[in-house]
Amino acid sequence: MNAQVIASGGSAPATTEKQQPPSKVIPAVRPSAPGRRRKRSGGLLGAFAMVVLAPTLLAAIYFGLIASPLYVSEAHVTIRSTKQQSTSLIEAVVTQGAGVNLATETELVADYLRSRDLLNRIENQVGFRERYATYQADFFSRLEPGASREEAHKYFQQVVQVSDTGSGLLEIKVKAFTAADAHTVIQAAISAAEVVVNQLSDQAQADALTAAEAEVTRALDRVTDALGAIAAFQQAKGDIDPRRSAEAILAVVAGLEASLAEAQIERAELRSVLRPTAPAVKALNSRIGALQRELAQARARLADNRDSDIAEDVQAFDIEQKKLQLAERAYESALISQQTARQQAQNDRSYLVAYVPPSMPDVATEPKRLYKITTAFVVSLLAFGVGALIIGAIREHARA
Repeated sequence: MNAQVIASGGSAPATTEKQQPPSKVIPAVRPSAPGRRRKRSGGLLGAFAMVVLAPTLLAAIYFGLIASPLYVSEAHVTIRSTKQQSTSLIEAVVTQGAGVNLATETELVADYLRSRDLLNRIENQVGFRERYATYQADFFSRLEPGASREEAHKYFQQVVQVSDTGSGLLEIKVKAFTAADAHTVIQAAISAAEVVVNQLSDQAQADALTAAEAEVTRALDRVTDALGAIAAFQQAKGDIDPRRSAEAILAVVAGLEASLAEAQIERAELRSVLRPTAPAVKALNSRIGALQRELAQARARLADNRDSDIAEDVQAFDIEQKKLQLAERAYESALISQQTARQQAQNDRSYLVAYVPPSMPDVATEPKRLYKITTAFVVSLLAFGVGALIIGAIREHARA
């Protein structure tokens, strides 16, 4: 119509309606084909069979038919000490370190029960490889006969399990393919641990005694040195005891002076009644003269000692005497300490106690077959669920 109007030269009538913009074309959603749904369902079932059913079936076959039965022998041990328990609060506070020492010894024993040395002792005593590297057990459970030391030690830590239950108590579990082997191995392990504890106790006692004996030796050397110093001093001065020598000289001088005074008084009394030429007076004069000569000699000796500085000699000698006295006291104290250390070594000992002796299992408690199979199923199912969620999220992201 518009074309005809234009061709006829007329004008086109004005449009009263506003033109609408073209709308966005939404593509139609194609319904999924039944074949595609069947394909996805088949793939999901295949993945479920591969991720869940196959591992569960393998676990059921291994743990239900192949896995060798394991017997578990169990024992509980602790370390005890013969040290006397504290009877008062003060003694408990002073000796509280004893509990720490016992705890430390327990940790040492627990570490030793996992060590290669224990494996070597068990191998030498009861034959560890012979009991565990047996073809009667399944491939995954046994120790390979040609296993290296490192492999044997890792396997040993799997079958010999040690746990600290607290307060210095150790729980030991040993797994073996027969009840007798489990019981034998755990007994050998406890015996070896007892030897180690005894060695630690003996070593501690030997160290204490050695320290006490060394202190006695040092104190005796000090006494010997002090005696040697006194002997050298006496030899150098030519006098055994300068103080006593000086005191002796002073005593002699004082005695001579007293005797001389008495003799002079007696002579004065005789002269009052007798003539100077009397025999008694002459005898008394001779005695007085002798006393005067002896007194002069004693005073000369005292003067000679003063010239040699007797005070310094006496002081030096006193110092050496004090050194000797201190050395003797230290020696006596060291002897007492040695005796105390010897008594403590006899009284204070640590020893291993199996307060729950090794058990003789009558049935195999491991592996827990149903638990293992169920665990394999649950873990596989969880893995399948997580994988399905991840794949679903990836598909949704791809569609968006």
